[in-house]
Amino acid sequence: MTGTIIKSGARSLSRLYLTFGLLCAGALLTLSAQAQGKPRLSEANGVVRVEAAAYRWEWNQAKDTFQVFDAKDRPVVKGRLQPEIIVSTAANARQSQVGRVAAHTTSADSLTVKYACANGTATASLTLRFDATAVWFDPVAYESTTAEDIVEVRYFSDKEKPRMQCTFAVIPGIEDSAAISPIIAQKVNLNMTCWLGRGGGPYPGAHQQWGLPVHYFCGFERGKNYPSPGFLAEGLSDAFCCGLAELPAGDMFFQTLSGTHSVIISTRSDIWHHLRGPGKIALGAKLVFTFGADFRAATRAYYAKLVEAGIVQIPQRSAHKEAVMAAPQFNTWGDQTAQRTIGDKLTDAALTSMHTRLRGLGLRPGMFVIDDKWEGTYGNLEHSATRVPQFEKFLGQLRQEGMYVGVWAAFMRCENPAELGLTLEHMLRDVNGKPFRKNNYYLLDFTQPEVQRGLRERARRFIQRYHPDLVKFDFGYEIPSLALAAPRDMSFAGERMMAKGLEIIVEAMREENPDIVLMYYSLTPLLGRYIDLHSPDDLYVCPGEYDVEANRRFYFSSMLAEIGMPTYGSGGYDWESMPEIWFDSALIGTLGLLQPLGPDERGMSPTPAQIAKFNGLAQLLRPASRFRIEVKGDRPVFASTRAAHASSWARYEGALLTGVALRDRSWAEMGVEATAPLVLVTREAADIHAARQLRAVPYGQGEVKLQHAGPDGRVKLRTHLVGGAIEESAGALAKGVLQFAFAERGANAAPVEWIEITLE
Repeated sequence: MTGTIIKSGARSLSRLYLTFGLLCAGALLTLSAQAQGKPRLSEANGVVRVEAAAYRWEWNQAKDTFQVFDAKDRPVVKGRLQPEIIVSTAANARQSQVGRVAAHTTSADSLTVKYACANGTATASLTLRFDATAVWFDPVAYESTTAEDIVEVRYFSDKEKPRMQCTFAVIPGIEDSAAISPIIAQKVNLNMTCWLGRGGGPYPGAHQQWGLPVHYFCGFERGKNYPSPGFLAEGLSDAFCCGLAELPAGDMFFQTLSGTHSVIISTRSDIWHHLRGPGKIALGAKLVFTFGADFRAATRAYYAKLVEAGIVQIPQRSAHKEAVMAAPQFNTWGDQTAQRTIGDKLTDAALTSMHTRLRGLGLRPGMFVIDDKWEGTYGNLEHSATRVPQFEKFLGQLRQEGMYVGVWAAFMRCENPAELGLTLEHMLRDVNGKPFRKNNYYLLDFTQPEVQRGLRERARRFIQRYHPDLVKFDFGYEIPSLALAAPRDMSFAGERMMAKGLEIIVEAMREENPDIVLMYYSLTPLLGRYIDLHSPDDLYVCPGEYDVEANRRFYFSSMLAEIGMPTYGSGGYDWESMPEIWFDSALIGTLGLLQPLGPDERGMSPTPAQIAKFNGLAQLLRPASRFRIEVKGDRPVFASTRAAHASSWARYEGALLTGVALRDRSWAEMGVEATAPLVLVTREAADIHAARQLRAVPYGQGEVKLQHAGPDGRVKLRTHLVGGAIEESAGALAKGVLQFAFAERGANAAPVEWIEITLE
């Protein structure tokens, strides 16, 4: 796209600031609070109607169906309201019998529907609460009169078939690779059940593993005028996002069948007998529907609503902690796999070799992260005295060189319970009541007091001894489905199990070091209290398209920065894709090095130009853990291949535009044009359109024009090359436009790391 976007004079620049100041002032998280008015609830002819600023909600009593319309009165989604309760009777027979609407009551902002004769003689009650921008579903109040176990709760379902309809469903965590698009069109007729929660075995469908968004899904309608001219411009509805507002004590799944959908919370009381009638039982979880112009906006509204409701708190961090979070990382795992030093083959020699080769390549990460398996045995959080006896000395050497230290740990694994003062009774139990074992280790039962005491003490000693700056928490997704194993305290089963483990471990580590950074594979705000940095690892099922899949994950994870959880860029296992991954991760958090330090899976070694990109972008990273990312190139939103990807990125801190990563030739709304891709940021607390110092990393040779409020004058350029040489040149600022040329190589053909731009 070329476009004429650079206009001279203060008038156009003022309009630019006004437009984006109004858009971003106060940040996204005030959007819900700014919504005008309260919803209006009315009832006529058997239909309850709720009219609100962002939506219209209708419930048909006779059909027990709901339908949502957007602010332009376009249908968004429809479905069955009554949750389906699957039970197992005393005779171990699976049963699901939908009840009839017995009564309903309304208030100024709520609707409660009571159902009779569910599963024979049981009753169920569901309350919906409405505000200007969201619809809340309370947990289901179920009262059974017989001895029956609750197997699962299915929302928007009847006879175990999905009953929610929208032309397009968006399931961000549907699959661990690009094999299945997260945007599912109704006409595709996909029939599958997948995790909507943490993932883990057994897999009900595709291989959802880690680093993927969980606990929500989105959808929108195509419009009634398809395929008339212009229907995509006017016919597509706004999008909804339906997500958890609390973690359920069950496994969370999503079922899609030929364009219809349902949410499943599986409790498996038929195995564990913990949710058993007769009596009153609260089932399911609190859900919330939010809305936006597209599914990215609807997802943002979901995060914002959780903050507004006090369910999620935005963390307040020290400047030191934010600096650690922004430090570009080298992680040993890729080189361990390439050098065959994984598991019990990790030695002092292997660590020393990695460090030597890292320095020899000229790479300059700010953090060195040691991955699996530095421990003697899983769970003891002590280095192996036989394989890595010089472990603490090695950590000291890293610190002397000015690097932060990160350490991997799989806190829920346990090879030898006695090392923690525990027994096999303190492990998760399988369906036969025996300790649950996976490979050569057990999985700890976080819910038991003895385990909690042991883990807290072990975590504190770990911090006291090794003083890590960052802990890479791993394998939370190993918590098995309730079809396989369960904890002793079933109130912390399912999705709550991980939260309980994080509570114990993270709080103990923070007692020793409040600035400890915890990194985990989490795209849920419901664990944000404990997680500082999101990791999109691992891309091992995406060879040949690591950059494509990373871009998709960043598209979703970048939104979490608005609630204080930025993204660690990580990477795949080849060098070819890394410059593009670094380009995409430069503004959304920090950079990663996961690939081998020698020949990769393609047999390629890093080039000076690739090393220059990492070192250069490391100079552009901004140490702030809360910001807003805008994307470009994600249209059309209904496309299975092109959607949920970004070609360019822009970063806002409050109302300040602090950086752009521009692949497109121009971004008119951002007031910037370039004839080749580049990343451009300011390290000041200033907008790039007013900053006196800027930094850039070129991805080609070209020229940039940036609207700027500074006075006319000369612009000094200092181009930093691989090897330390610096070349000086000049640009200009005239009539409100800052203009300079850039290239990937200097006069002596040395690769450019970064360019320093200073207004004189």
